[in-house]
Amino acid sequence: YNFILAVDECYAEIYDKTPPPGILQVCQEMGGGLDNILSFHSLSKRSIVPGLRSGFVAGDSNLIEKLKTLRNYGGAAIPLPLLNASAALWRDESHVEQNRELYRKKFDLADKIYVEILSQDPENYTANQLHGIALCQKTKYEDALPYLEKAYAMNQENYEVNNNLGLAYKGLRSFDISKKYFLNAIKIDSNNFRAYFNYANLLSDNELYDEAIEYFKITSEKKPDFPDPYERIGVLYRSKYMKDKSNKEILLEAIPYLEKCLEINPSFRSAIVNLALFNLWLNNIDKSTQYFKDGFSLLHSSEKFDSGQWSLQEPRALKALIKHEYQQLTYIDNDTDGIRNMKFTQEYYN
Repeated sequence: YNFILAVDECYAEIYDKTPPPGILQVCQEMGGGLDNILSFHSLSKRSIVPGLRSGFVAGDSNLIEKLKTLRNYGGAAIPLPLLNASAALWRDESHVEQNRELYRKKFDLADKIYVEILSQDPENYTANQLHGIALCQKTKYEDALPYLEKAYAMNQENYEVNNNLGLAYKGLRSFDISKKYFLNAIKIDSNNFRAYFNYANLLSDNELYDEAIEYFKITSEKKPDFPDPYERIGVLYRSKYMKDKSNKEILLEAIPYLEKCLEINPSFRSAIVNLALFNLWLNNIDKSTQYFKDGFSLLHSSEKFDSGQWSLQEPRALKALIKHEYQQLTYIDNDTDGIRNMKFTQEYYN
């Protein structure tokens, strides 16, 4: 239909833990161009300076050219001192993290308001549910239950309260009760992928790998552009392989899911490292080497690396993992005699 998608991303840098994906990132990951796409950013929320009226637009160059003409004729120019102040703010990231911390405190303040509302109106449905969610986010699952259960008693057919009760009981490792609420949520809204994903994680936590894989597959059907279920399927196949290392077919089954994950998000580092390991175990050395190199290119010492089994804080930890795996590969008789050809190991590693 040739419509234009103009995306207001002025709040993009205000988040709690995980940065939200932007439209340009999505276009890149989908392998498409930027035709009819515009992304708008502003200092107003990022730096809390709405008075500067400073922002930028990125995307379709033809549309930007037309927007530029419109601004030249119909917009007011920003004075040079304000442009200089804007440039200094765009260059600085430290104050943005400080602002994020302020917003986190505001979330805490919002929760205090829920508590205040509940002190005056204990039967307030919304305040009970939102306060319960806030407590779950702080992993205070036991404290959250009375509020979520009160909200549930008021409206048992609400998707969110069932899903959140499932998460709370999952946090408390109460498998059967958590399962009940996740399945309730799925029954209430069978098109919402979140409850399927959460239930699959519950099954995975309890080592019910085959059933978990099926629910992750359903998640991917409900939300095809969500990379996480594909990665989780790959991790579960790895867990199955660890129990039966003679069955290489498990690795071959897993690889397409991890590749699909990278098709959606080429920077999904856990999928990259697992693909490196799987190809290494299948003796596909060239592929394995390339995936390990890709993993290194994405890994920075300031970021936490989580492969699903290992948490690697910096490149040297990934390096140690790689060397360990190549050493394991050169054991004789499936590691039973402990003999290792170190020259061969070093050759592989190099």
